[in-house]
Amino acid sequence: MTSFTETWNGAYEGLPSDTVEAAAQGASRIRSLKLAVRERVAVCHSIAGDAHVGKLIVARLRPQGSDPTLEAGDGGFYVKVVSSVAELFYRDDAGTVQQLTRAGRLLPFADATSPTKRVKFDVSGVTAGQERELKVPDYNITLGNWSTGDVKLTFKTAADTGWVLMNDGSIGSAASGATTRANGDTVALYMLLWDNVINTWAPVSGGRGANAAADFAANKTLTLPKTLGRALATSGAGSGLTSRALGQNLGAETHVLTIAEMPSHNHSYTGAVFDGVAAADTAGANTAQAQTTGNQGGGGAHNNMQPSSFFNVMIKL
Repeated sequence: MTSFTETWNGAYEGLPSDTVEAAAQGASRIRSLKLAVRERVAVCHSIAGDAHVGKLIVARLRPQGSDPTLEAGDGGFYVKVVSSVAELFYRDDAGTVQQLTRAGRLLPFADATSPTKRVKFDVSGVTAGQERELKVPDYNITLGNWSTGDVKLTFKTAADTGWVLMNDGSIGSAASGATTRANGDTVALYMLLWDNVINTWAPVSGGRGANAAADFAANKTLTLPKTLGRALATSGAGSGLTSRALGQNLGAETHVLTIAEMPSHNHSYTGAVFDGVAAADTAGANTAQAQTTGNQGGGGAHNNMQPSSFFNVMIKL
């Protein structure tokens, strides 16, 4: 809370009194007033004595209990507390209220009149005064915040900042020798995969220890779940389907049928028969004769691929 030398209240505003004061007391009152005004102006404005004197430095808004009532033609910014967080709102002259922040973060907004909708949002790490602009086909969208373990498809060949490509490689600490990324910033993803994907599908070098933090500190690598050249599917047990584990991989591009996998079938044989004896047996007792039908097929593997389109996959650190 900002503290001031003088408390600005009715008593202070009543000074000096109507009684005659000494000149020294009058000068003191003037200096006190200047100090009181200066302290309060400095809360939000520059008073550095340079060319920027009076410019707003920061707007401090006291939370309101409800949406304010404005005069016709006016609009206003204000703050209300939502879920214990002071959030910024705007109310226009038509009475329409727009929440501008949620959980302390700036929400996307757009120009509804422009045929090219533009969404502006805060980007951490951007130099003060710079803006980043994202053009979208429609302003009625919700931009979510990516978090650790989120995955996205892309035609990019290099990972965005804060992401790594899922290239069947490994992650770990800076000293781990991991092939995809060896850096301390992989710890959150390392721990998420360690906790959620079993070692079969996300193996840790040397085997898993007591917990993810211990393995990361021991410079063990963790291999990302395999995605290269594979179709992506949802884990779990669908109705009438086999249960699949998170991060699991299976299947083959080609396959050679085994005898058990062949459909049940017969092979026909055509030959001359005389009195129950094959034509080749012209004398002697009836005997069983082994016969071989002609071969068909090459015995090679068949294509097992569904129609597919291939992308790169990134995962958020």
